[in-house]
Amino acid sequence: MGALPMWPALLTDPDPWVRAESATLIAEPAVLRGRFPDEPEAFVRASLVAAVARLARHGVGADTAQEWLAGVLEDDEPRVRMAAVAGMAPAVDVRLARDLLVGGYRGDATAEFETVVRTVSEALEDRVVERVTLLTGLLREAEPRARLDAMGPAADLVQRWRGSYDELIGLVGDQLSDGRPLLRDRALGLLRRLGEGAGPAADGVHVALIGTDRRVAESPDAEESVVWIRRWTSGEPAVGVALACLAGTGDERALAMLEWVLRNDELARDVGQFLGPFGERARHLAPVALGRLDELRGKNRRELLHGLARIDPAAAIPLILVEPMREDTLRVLASIGSPAAEALPMVRGALTSADPATAMAAAGAAHALGGDPAETEAVYDRYLGDPVWQGRATEGLGELGEHATGSAEKLRGLLARWDDLGAARALWLVAGDASGLDVLERTWQVNRRARPYVAETWALMGTGAASARPLVEVEVAARRRHNADPTVVGADDIRRDEQLLRALRRWSDANGHG
Repeated sequence: MGALPMWPALLTDPDPWVRAESATLIAEPAVLRGRFPDEPEAFVRASLVAAVARLARHGVGADTAQEWLAGVLEDDEPRVRMAAVAGMAPAVDVRLARDLLVGGYRGDATAEFETVVRTVSEALEDRVVERVTLLTGLLREAEPRARLDAMGPAADLVQRWRGSYDELIGLVGDQLSDGRPLLRDRALGLLRRLGEGAGPAADGVHVALIGTDRRVAESPDAEESVVWIRRWTSGEPAVGVALACLAGTGDERALAMLEWVLRNDELARDVGQFLGPFGERARHLAPVALGRLDELRGKNRRELLHGLARIDPAAAIPLILVEPMREDTLRVLASIGSPAAEALPMVRGALTSADPATAMAAAGAAHALGGDPAETEAVYDRYLGDPVWQGRATEGLGELGEHATGSAEKLRGLLARWDDLGAARALWLVAGDASGLDVLERTWQVNRRARPYVAETWALMGTGAASARPLVEVEVAARRRHNADPTVVGADDIRRDEQLLRALRRWSDANGHG
């Protein structure tokens, strides 16, 4: 529908706010462009530019819009040039857009700049290299506003699109040394979702942690992103987010800081979960961890004990032997394996537990400690068909492998009745039976969230899953992450997608497509 006769007249109204608003009501690009040279107010000219660009996106005046918008890039006012940059996206040259933005930030940047950065970045969609060029240019700027405005689009890019982000993530890590809490918090918001993928930021995170003037937060709401010890809402101490990120990358520079946390008078309650992944590299911390165990209770004590078991099993075993055979204790024993064989009699006693979680954890521990496979198979077997516990049971049978061939028929039954993914994997591991391939491929197509599990199963099957090749090739070629959602940001989405890609690479190697 065209504009009412009065609307073009409003473009010359004495009130500039009326003129700016009327630009949104006019559907005639020629009228809007005609007013532009005579409009004295920069923010009104920006509204005229945005209106022309919006109409062009809907096919009105699109044939002339780009050339006209390119001319507007010469305007004296930064906000007008920014409106033209946003309007030209995605056709705008990304280096030109970056340079214009940088120039604007060095001058009188306005609140609209953040919208321009986001608009240009999102309009480029799967042109990841160009988006990285835009955002890294801003993250290198001395002007804090430029870096702050780049953080949101950078997080969206990494969250939803696959690509090479080492340079971008490294610059995000550098922001932790900035004195502005909001900039640090946004940087950590991205890094904490990356896990090992935050490795390129490790230098920046380490520099920020070493340089902090406060290692222990005074309260849960303290604006100290790079403390070594933060506080939960209850006031209890916990490992700081930045230190958790550094430890999550596997960077050994985190060990000296974790040792300080272990020795601190007020012990971080969750420190145990950050020690274990370092394994033998953190063995020198075992005596310190042992000395603090008695200060913790419940889940936190068990976490530290579990961490101790992974860095120095010999030191942990005597302590584990006096623990009740609960699910988490049994899992610790399973992780140690045969060096903890002396615990087998107690573990066998837990095989008959009425609690399914405890019984199956005992089965896993018994197998790891060298127990009778028939005993452990019997535990898993009795939970097949239980809708709550059969997932755990099929996983356990898969770990038993050929020792669980007696359960193969039940697994085939599960596969036929419920299209059970766990049964499909277990059947292959137990009997070399690939009859679950149809279920795996069908689930792949209808349930994106299940794709990492399916891909891991294909990788285990190797050439037995050769028929998956068409699906694998399409996924590997996709630029968008398999779990990308425009409305929901999952904390583990990036890691799950990278897990999927690693599994597909293993399948490719096994099938000669590497």
